[in-house]
Amino acid sequence: MAEIHGKIPLEVLIKNWQGEFGWDVDRVRLLEHRKVVKMTQEIVKRGLDSLGEVFLGTDGKVWDGLHRIAIALELGIPEIKFKLVNPEKDLIELATKYKAR
Repeated sequence: MAEIHGKIPLEVLIKNWQGEFGWDVDRVRLLEHRKVVKMTQEIVKRGLDSLGEVFLGTDGKVWDGLHRIAIALELGIPEIKFKLVNPEKDLIELATKYKAR
């Protein structure tokens, strides 16, 4: 399966939000997180390209990148880069990434 990359409007991601408390509450919780404060400072310093991409499942759910979505909205960015996750291949890559943290 070929990798699928592109840009997606943030409003689409928020519309399909599957967070624990709903977007309004989750957004505030994400923005208050120390990691997000540091990431936002780095993005402002380095430029928008350093925001990176979010990983989406084939069902449209966000697998990785919730902090990036919150930051993009806070900075007024209307869309974000994404990669459509190939479950057979990319799930192992994502799991390895989190294990390394």
